[in-house]
Amino acid sequence: MEARMENLAAGRVWTLSGRMTFHDNDRFLAILAEFASDSGRRVVLDLAGVEYTDSFAIGLLLQAAEQARANGITLVMAKPSATVRSILEQMDLAGQLPVEPPLQPASGHGATAMAAAETGGLKLSPLPSERGPGLALSGRFTFAAQGTFLSVLQQMERLNGSHYRLDLADVSFMDSGGLSMLMMANDQARHVGGTLMLANPSPRVRDLLRMAAVDTVMAIEG
Repeated sequence: MEARMENLAAGRVWTLSGRMTFHDNDRFLAILAEFASDSGRRVVLDLAGVEYTDSFAIGLLLQAAEQARANGITLVMAKPSATVRSILEQMDLAGQLPVEPPLQPASGHGATAMAAAETGGLKLSPLPSERGPGLALSGRFTFAAQGTFLSVLQQMERLNGSHYRLDLADVSFMDSGGLSMLMMANDQARHVGGTLMLANPSPRVRDLLRMAAVDTVMAIEG
């Protein structure tokens, strides 16, 4: 991802281009650090030149929206390409990201539109020892599950080249925050020489993983 900044009378404009992925975490966090001096201003993230976003990058956009609200910033994510817009709409982010022109709400039909009415937080339970190190996840895997999922990342610090399995069979709902945490877990596993396996996702979770290209960076079985 490339980023170029302009200070205009109406506010600050960040023009982003290229592929926006988890590799751009540090670069994007540097942009967010500038938000501290933008309180009360208008900030535009121009996404017209962004060709692709993975699930981790979408998590960064959600983080930008949250930080803008906390700093009293009027944030606009402007002119996303047709590809990026399609990903954001299929992930039902119309009410969460300040995109212009506005995103269309998900229709509520099809495998990628998960029912938001489902309730319950994320729960973790150990897998049977014969299946190797790992956890079974159940419930809703959303941005709000960061605190719960932290224990997964802490376990991965001790992998030392091992394989780690996350069983998703009982995950009833996953948003872009959950996708981002899976990408963080995969990055952590690779950092210590291990690998992460996602097992038994439901058809609609599997479709979401495929749509966000998660299946191109980690193994999915079942």
